[in-house]
Amino acid sequence: MDNHSLDKIMTAAFLRTHRYSCAEATLQALQTIWDLPCTDNSWATAGFFGALCSGKSNCGLLVGTSVAIGLKCGQGLVGNPEENGPYRDKAIRAVDKLCKDFINEFGHADCKTVSGCDWSKPADVNRYVTEKIYKKICDPALSFVIDKCIAMEDDDNIIFLNQHSDVYFP
Repeated sequence: MDNHSLDKIMTAAFLRTHRYSCAEATLQALQTIWDLPCTDNSWATAGFFGALCSGKSNCGLLVGTSVAIGLKCGQGLVGNPEENGPYRDKAIRAVDKLCKDFINEFGHADCKTVSGCDWSKPADVNRYVTEKIYKKICDPALSFVIDKCIAMEDDDNIIFLNQHSDVYFP
């Protein structure tokens, strides 16, 4: 993918995180990058907002990315994940690696700690929006997860493409 195309995808993802949710932003960006079906699958993260409006669960960036990784690992397969054990395991290991890298980079994986916003408190949400906290915290985290996913594929640390080969993490 050329830099211009990736820049367009990232611009759309940043706008999505500022208006909708981080989970939707990462899922839809990776669907475009990895040429995954977007129609029904884009709805998979529609209800995940502000870490379920409390901030007390995983960051939406990790949720959306996890969904996208699962879709990518299962791309072209027939049946449910449990019927395709090695490819399900591939998705689990890829998400595990991404989450560990995220925690190493940002210190935590829960939305409230990472963003500093308790989404159940209108004053916190207002501060998050008016001070554009997302530009300092969530935008760099979005770039991080997208870059990690691209690197996992490009560096052959994980083979996502329809090759369905074993996963290797150095």
